[in-house]
Amino acid sequence: MSATNPPIRVLVDPYALVCPDFSLPEWKDSREDAVKARQITEAEAIALLAKRWTDGNDRSKADWDAQVAADKVAADAAEDQRLAAEKLAEAAADRARKDALQAIIDKKPQLGVFDSNTKAPDFVHSLVHPTALKLVQARRYVSLIQQLTWTPPPPMTLSRTVLRVLLGQEPVSRKLPGESAMDWAYFPEAYNGYIRAIIADNWPADHVHALNDLFFKIGGHDFAQRGVLGKRALLAYCESMRRLWHNDFEAGRVSFNIGDINITSLEAKYNEIIANESTAAIQTSRDSNAESTGVASET
Repeated sequence: MSATNPPIRVLVDPYALVCPDFSLPEWKDSREDAVKARQITEAEAIALLAKRWTDGNDRSKADWDAQVAADKVAADAAEDQRLAAEKLAEAAADRARKDALQAIIDKKPQLGVFDSNTKAPDFVHSLVHPTALKLVQARRYVSLIQQLTWTPPPPMTLSRTVLRVLLGQEPVSRKLPGESAMDWAYFPEAYNGYIRAIIADNWPADHVHALNDLFFKIGGHDFAQRGVLGKRALLAYCESMRRLWHNDFEAGRVSFNIGDINITSLEAKYNEIIANESTAAIQTSRDSNAESTGVASET
């Protein structure tokens, strides 16, 4: 099967050409040839030459029109291909952007699940400190008082550095105390900064709402009317429940609705603080009496 030769392109627009005047001297030879070949007059030869030129020009016009139409079809097809390729490239770029965003989202730590109908537990057991757990697993010595439990330090006023950490302006330190160790006056500013930080980090709306409920109810709870010990109980409850909530998530358990305060657990915290205060007062009294006795015996 032989290949079809491409059509010869018309290089000059036939519509721009004008039929020559074949009566002019430069066409004398053509006129004489026509007169001899056809046995016609010179005037008839001039008309014959003009007709031949016009017929040829009409054919060129037809070829030109077909060529222009074919060029337009080819140009339209090329433009369609360009637009299709551009659309595919845009779709690929958009997909790449979405994939990159999804990869960032997938790398973010995921929060666990909690049941809004499950109340907070009545009592919270001390949690094993991760550092202590590693020491225990390694069969090495660990101080049970300092390492095995999340024992908060004595009540204290937040330093500027600690406040900046709670507000998300400084990296979290492993030794940062929980809210049970903070001053009550700083609580609203600290939890508002925390809420802003988790919203900015795109935490699930349900989790943000539950935590906001917890903080709001802690800040306006009747226990705050019980004085310093009542406020300490509220802060200690807040810390213990938040630790337990996140501990459930890390263990893959469905946790409780932290936004609903369990009054039984809160009362237990309050009674525990009162008992600790009483124990500390008794010990202080004994130490004072011992010192007084020692001074008296020396004199």
